[in-house]
Amino acid sequence: FSLIAAIIGFAACQVEEPTASIKSEDVLTAQIEQSEITRTVLDQNNNIRWSENDQIVGFLKSSYGHKYQIDPAFVGKTYADFTKVTTDKGDNLSAGIEFDHNVAYYPYNEDVTCIKAENGYALEVVLPAEQTYTVESFGNKEFPMVAVSEDNDITFKNVCGAMKIQFMGIQQVKSIKVEGKNNEILAGEATIIAFAGEATPTIQMNSTTATAVTLNCGDGVQLNTNTPVEFIIALPPVAFTNGFTVTVTDANNEVYTINGKEGNVIER
Repeated sequence: FSLIAAIIGFAACQVEEPTASIKSEDVLTAQIEQSEITRTVLDQNNNIRWSENDQIVGFLKSSYGHKYQIDPAFVGKTYADFTKVTTDKGDNLSAGIEFDHNVAYYPYNEDVTCIKAENGYALEVVLPAEQTYTVESFGNKEFPMVAVSEDNDITFKNVCGAMKIQFMGIQQVKSIKVEGKNNEILAGEATIIAFAGEATPTIQMNSTTATAVTLNCGDGVQLNTNTPVEFIIALPPVAFTNGFTVTVTDANNEVYTINGKEGNVIER
């Protein structure tokens, strides 16, 4: 039963992609920053592409938020048109205060709020303490991004990084838990500060209880002895000052513990 752990960085250059001409506030065109070509699901080259049924929160020059959903024609691409939709509670998420920019956040959640902050915008969000296994990717809707733009053409910047863990063996993996040895906060309530222009977003974890993130692997992911099987967990930027612990539970409820070395850093 062997492990290889790696910290994946998604910091990147901006890549130009063709976008539609937007004339209505009911449509946003969204790109994602990337390292090469620029999914809310990760592909084999660590590129992120939009996925089916992706939804975002759009604050168009106001803290009055709306839900937007991807146009199916753009699934699998690095850019997409998102159309405003109405929720059960109407199309607003918060009271309206005038903004200088459009602000958008992925993934959609009706509890996300946005207010003006010094030189930027502050969004109150929640990072999940349990994520869902997806083959060779982080779980859908579990890799947050934010965008600030003067118009309806928006470019999302990643907020988090990720840890990729690779296992070989004969077991079926049911769950993987990651936690820092210095009680680092890895999930829960957080404040994201987003900026216009080239400045990268920052995140401050506010919760004091979510010191671990668990990857739920459902009925179990079968390992093999020939090829490593990848598991990817999205994590906020954090320095594991005393190292980290990975706890793996298999389908027979056997528990395996792996200790990571100190000094590992998750970067945006």
